[in-house]
Amino acid sequence: MAFQISFTIFLVMSALTFIIVIKTKGILSLPLVLGLMTFILGSYRIIPGDLIPQSKMHYVGMMAYQVLIIHSGTKITWDLLKKYNKEILYFILNTLSLVIILKVISTQFGFMKGFNLVIGPMIGGGATAAITSFMSLKTMPSFSLLPWMVFMFHHLMALPIIIYFLKRNEGFTPMDLGDREKTTWDFNQKEIVPQKYKTTAYYLGVLMIISLVNQLMVRSFFTKVPLSPVVSALFLGVFFRNIRLLEKEPLNRSDAYGFLMLGLMSLMVNEILSTTTNEVIFLLKPLFMLMSLITVVFVITNFIFSKFFSFKFSYGGLILLIPMLPPKMIEPLILKVGKKNKLLIDMLLRINTFSLSFFSIILTSILNV
Repeated sequence: MAFQISFTIFLVMSALTFIIVIKTKGILSLPLVLGLMTFILGSYRIIPGDLIPQSKMHYVGMMAYQVLIIHSGTKITWDLLKKYNKEILYFILNTLSLVIILKVISTQFGFMKGFNLVIGPMIGGGATAAITSFMSLKTMPSFSLLPWMVFMFHHLMALPIIIYFLKRNEGFTPMDLGDREKTTWDFNQKEIVPQKYKTTAYYLGVLMIISLVNQLMVRSFFTKVPLSPVVSALFLGVFFRNIRLLEKEPLNRSDAYGFLMLGLMSLMVNEILSTTTNEVIFLLKPLFMLMSLITVVFVITNFIFSKFFSFKFSYGGLILLIPMLPPKMIEPLILKVGKKNKLLIDMLLRINTFSLSFFSIILTSILNV
């Protein structure tokens, strides 16, 4: 009965979380609501500390963790990089400057401990938070919940600033984006396997085969190179997608994406339940201090780089902060706050995809190797 009860409790918690997220139109995000709910119920011992191991959802989470990296790589195409190469370069330079500044502060002044666990999740999603949390177990185990806490709260810090930038720039025109016409996001592929045979088992099986190939490749050829299996898995996703042997976002086509995402969220729930209340309270100080500092540094670097790139300050700010929002919030937010601008929506969605699905994963793997 332990499995059925634990699994049912987790599903009920998840269902209630989705109701709150939908009612608040995403202002309260899924990780924030589920994380706070877990913390409250766990603190009062309403749910057991071993809820996730008993529910077996951590096995689903581990599978999601492995295949989601490859899935993320399939979102990166030459079309994405080419169309907004100036904006992507702007984002990369600002983020690297942020890393250097925080590294100097940490080295010279002896504080900002844990900044390497915050930067990736700050500009990334659940996969980046999971990767960072796993990597921190080797170096800073007492901070392993910190990346998940960033994932819970970062959109709340970015949202009011993004709204301010959007209101200030209601006059965005296509010229702000170089008068670029919208190019196709995807392309027609010659199907090697007919669509009627592409079942859930097919998509998951292909992703797991690539994951196994990645593990064997790293163990056989990169034993002396500090290459994270995460990075190689990501590039395998990019490679197979661009040679047309793997479709874009295969998990979305597999009818298993939602369940796998629940598995990924179960890793966060398990981390929260494995951390004492005092430890969570202790992490609040570095959490908000580091998130605030990152935001301030981004404002400074944005002011400097926007001059070199001839960007409006608010336009550059949107580029830097948009990865902190869930992708589904972007278009409704722009349509509600600012004027309808398909080019602006397209650009911000692509920057969001580039950071969440590629850059944040590579960055956090390098910072925490």
